Amino acid sequence: MPRSLKSSRHCSVRKARSLLLEPLEERTVPTIFVVDSLSDVIDGSDATADGSLTLREAITAANSNSAYGDAPAGSGTATDAISFSPSLAGGTIALAGAELTISESVSITGLGADQLTISGGSVSRVFMIDDGLIASIQTVLLSDLTIMGGRSLSADLTLNAGRGGGIHSFENLTVSRSLVAGNTTNADGAGIWIRYGDLLVTESTISGNTASFKGGALYSRDNDSTILNSTLSGNVVNVGASSGGAIYARSGFHSASHSTISGNSSNSAGGGIVGVDLLFHSIVADNVSNSATGNNINGVITANWSLIGDTSSTTLSGSNNLVDVAPVLGSLSDNGGPTPT
Repeated sequence: MPRSLKSSRHCSVRKARSLLLEPLEERTVPTIFVVDSLSDVIDGSDATADGSLTLREAITAANSNSAYGDAPAGSGTATDAISFSPSLAGGTIALAGAELTISESVSITGLGADQLTISGGSVSRVFMIDDGLIASIQTVLLSDLTIMGGRSLSADLTLNAGRGGGIHSFENLTVSRSLVAGNTTNADGAGIWIRYGDLLVTESTISGNTASFKGGALYSRDNDSTILNSTLSGNVVNVGASSGGAIYARSGFHSASHSTISGNSSNSAGGGIVGVDLLFHSIVADNVSNSATGNNINGVITANWSLIGDTSSTTLSGSNNLVDVAPVLGSLSDNGGPTPT
């Protein structure tokens, strides 16, 4: 054999021997649900496929990781995603008398707060978010929706009953580019009630919600909560020594940044907020306490680069604030963002 061929053959053998097969990384794939029906049924008849996918079917499949009705099985290893057909734009999903229960991590992305509404019809809460295990935390995103007409009537103070007219959550929750409005509860947190899981509200408006006791817009406890680029307006707590017309927070770290909290009211302490730790580039003004105990803020707070109206009953630290001045705010209207501001 000529030397050049022999050398080439040996080189090929050496190269072949250097090739190794490596195992592929394990990959997780979420299930993508596209809801194409505004219908809602609660009698179990949706378990039979009829060619239309409802939101309740999609949530049920995502919770169970099993096919349900027209919904394929959710993923057991990845966060499923629920979106909506553009054909539903301008529509309302009117719940049929029962809340939507979420027990696994999921994202639900609507068509825009002015394009898709989920309504409890003043009969039921809209969302219950709970996996039933305090030791574990799921992660839920609700975005580009209007959540309205939720109602929770029970006034007993057990862990679930009566709390959270629009949303009741024990899990990590982000509400983004959404309107939470016109929800009621006979207890706490008419718009949003959350405990243990962390909360982020961003580019959203929470308005016109009514609670009996604490937190007209939201009640947040034993967690961290952040209100970012959002508006809380026109929320009310109205029974007895009710407090926190917009926000009632306790145990954790709670902040509002680049947000406006105005036009809220309470019977007792904090027409605007109670328990918020930090304000940054925010407005808290024109809120009313019927007992004149902290019209805007009741308690201790650090604020920077913020405007705070009446500061009675407020222990304030921080810098570069405007205090005891009128903000000259208009009513909620379309100012070009995803929700009224």
